[in-house]
Amino acid sequence: MKQKIPEDPELKRQQAAAAQQKVNTIQDQLSAETDKSMRYFGARQAMAGARSSPLLKILK
Repeated sequence: MKQKIPEDPELKRQQAAAAQQKVNTIQDQLSAETDKSMRYFGARQAMAGARSSPLLKILK
């Protein structure tokens, strides 16, 4: 018969904290990549809008 190992609350807390840290790291990376993508595509849209702006057609 196997002897049951008592659960260590500190070990459980550390494991939960490590798991939460991994989740937070992934969320931070995703947020940074999303912000970078939004800046990139926002800049592309702004440049595309500047070329096709009605004001530029009036000035020609």
